[in-house]
Amino acid sequence: MRDHGKGRNIATWLNRGFRAAGPGACNTWGAGSAVVAATPAA
Repeated sequence: MRDHGKGRNIATWLNRGFRAAGPGACNTWGAGSAVVAATPAA
């Protein structure tokens, strides 16, 4: 049972935090539902 979303979505948020050099960029609580729920294009 996966509880952290789809792999592609996880990778998107991981890369976002890596590029920003900080975990603050990965704040899904402050992000809009479209950004969190949708799987972004590669």
